[in-house]
Amino acid sequence: MTIYTRAQYIADYSRSDNAAHRRYYGQFVTTGTISRVVNTIGADVLRASKDPHFNDIPLALWDRLIPGLPGSGGFSKAGDYYTVSGGVCLAKEAARQWLEKEKTP
Repeated sequence: MTIYTRAQYIADYSRSDNAAHRRYYGQFVTTGTISRVVNTIGADVLRASKDPHFNDIPLALWDRLIPGLPGSGGFSKAGDYYTVSGGVCLAKEAARQWLEKEKTP
């Protein structure tokens, strides 16, 4: 798998709405990431979210996921650093992927 680097993401971001963001953080999502997000935030809470960015779920819940979140090791390979904000983006992308699979018959 070819790594989509932080530099490529930044270059593409202004032209792509949300696609570059999803592609960048999505490449780091693993089944472990999804499992940890669903178990920590809660499946019912994720399903009940009405905000496309999950901003109706308290940030403190997302922050709890950050230390050692599965998938976080990929950031350095993409020329990035794993930060709290990057971890929240990773966790929210994992939540999106889980919800999309949930809605697929």
